[in-house]
Amino acid sequence: MYLKPDFIVIGGQRCGTTALYATLRQHPQVFMPSPKEPRFFAFVNQPPAFAGPGAERFRQETVVEGAAYQALFASAAPVQRCGEASPVYLSAAQSSASAVAMHQLAPDVRLIAILRQPAERAY
Repeated sequence: MYLKPDFIVIGGQRCGTTALYATLRQHPQVFMPSPKEPRFFAFVNQPPAFAGPGAERFRQETVVEGAAYQALFASAAPVQRCGEASPVYLSAAQSSASAVAMHQLAPDVRLIAILRQPAERAY
């Protein structure tokens, strides 16, 4: 059996995806892996190239291999719904390729999008 997410949280920066991740992680019928943002679908056919402050942590937490992505969900109980939260999928440079890859791996995956009005965020 290939383990895959039942849902994926996507969204803009500073929109509350971390709060939703933390809340869902507390529910006994939901399994949310660590790290919060595996970014597995963000770099389809394009290896990530990170530079600058925090690049090493970003590189370590980004999952690029299918087996490693599947392993994120290995600790889930059979009755739990699996999810992950990678907001970058919404704004990834190749978001259409990300969407296709998500559909190929998990055609029934549900997307939970958290958005924020940009002008309000500016204040």
